[in-house]
Amino acid sequence: MSSEPRDPSALAAVNPPSADETAMTKGERTARRILDVAEQLFAEEGFAGTRLREIAKRVGIHEPGIYNHFASKEVLYRSVLERGLQPLADAIDELLEREASPRELEELPAHLTDLLARHPNVVALMHRNLLSSDATPGREVMDDWLERLFLKGAALFEHRGSGDTDQQERALLMIAMFNLTTSYFLTERIYARIAGDQILSEENLARQKSLVTRVYRGLLGP
Repeated sequence: MSSEPRDPSALAAVNPPSADETAMTKGERTARRILDVAEQLFAEEGFAGTRLREIAKRVGIHEPGIYNHFASKEVLYRSVLERGLQPLADAIDELLEREASPRELEELPAHLTDLLARHPNVVALMHRNLLSSDATPGREVMDDWLERLFLKGAALFEHRGSGDTDQQERALLMIAMFNLTTSYFLTERIYARIAGDQILSEENLARQKSLVTRVYRGLLGP
């Protein structure tokens, strides 16, 4: 089930600017706005279907102005993904470095849910890529990112055993966590219809994090 990508202006209400963001230069604010609009359009149209001139139009600049901040569409796409996905990689790296406890592993999906809530359009972008058979530079970039995240995540569970069976189990645990954390952000329209509420509200995010923690605790077992 998919949902319509969220407008950057709507996300601003959920994620108000930080002190650092309000201190940005005009150029930095423009680059951030380009990233916001590009994230939405890449989620709507995919890499191949997104046009830089449409991004520029929505940002309120001329198309050549994009190149003052991003050398190409592929560089812009990489930057969108890095902004949305690097925090996930960093969170997993932190757990790897300190040899995470079982409780920390159980709570990882909830933490990733918080991180994805900052850029939910990236979730739609990931799922679009997984369903696409088109060979584009954008797909290669996304595949590289997903492989990195899955390998990092699987490394968290290496203590659970060794051999081919355990490797397969670790992959399944990562897929389960991926589905638990990302599918929530694809249900905005249907959730609003059946529950009359927004999935990114603070209350609903808290409910979702509690739910994914309980589910993942059951998947990990004793």
